Amino acid sequence: MSLKNNTFEYKKEGEIETPFSTFLKYSNEKLNTSKKIAQILNQYKKDTISVLDIGGGDGILLKESLASSNVIVSDITIVDPNKDILDKARENFSSSNNVSFVEQSFETWNSTQTFDVVLASHLYHIEDKDLQEQYESFLKKVTPGGILIFIMRKVDDIFVFKTLFKKKVMGQEYVAQTIDKAITIFNSTVPPSQITNDEVYAQLLLPYKESKEDTDRILSFLLGKKVELLEESLIHEIYDYLKIVDGKFSQIDGILLIEA
Repeated sequence: MSLKNNTFEYKKEGEIETPFSTFLKYSNEKLNTSKKIAQILNQYKKDTISVLDIGGGDGILLKESLASSNVIVSDITIVDPNKDILDKARENFSSSNNVSFVEQSFETWNSTQTFDVVLASHLYHIEDKDLQEQYESFLKKVTPGGILIFIMRKVDDIFVFKTLFKKKVMGQEYVAQTIDKAITIFNSTVPPSQITNDEVYAQLLLPYKESKEDTDRILSFLLGKKVELLEESLIHEIYDYLKIVDGKFSQIDGILLIEA
């Protein structure tokens, strides 16, 4: 089950922006990824398309991707279990009358509707034992002749950071996830001729010299726990690491384009 949007990282506290929003201010990942998705959509040979965004959160990635493309969309469905972040998606699509919002987890959603394009981006908290079933269920939502766009991190600087420090926060059982398992599963499910691999490169620049407040929010997003709740010795260790890398993190997202 995906827990992506059920955590504090995506919730606003008072007038302070969410840790995820702060992360986006210092990373060009969403911009670069939305451009790549737009390129994919522009190659899709159909006059109008229907779109499903699984775990779509605030919907910004999808909205920016569509805005950068030349496709015509008949209808959009965004599925996410978190009310707060789905309310934000409603705000972001307030000027659109062809968007439906489903406030529940994809696993419990019983709709039989299929879509020309299904977007599944950065769904990191599906348990290993459920991966095969969940990934295959994504494919079942694609209309014959349609596409699944599956996005997840590759081995990059953020993967290295999480491997080093999130394990110390969450325990030894934590393993930083990459797209590799998804590649294995989809290759066993779909003929290789129907799968295209691609990558998106971006960079995160942590302002550890200029703004400790922003840096702590970004670190909270990456670690899944508020920095102020960490042991002081671990905080010092993390900041020492930031000095070594000068706050620069490469980001590499893997994109699987799977034809149904």
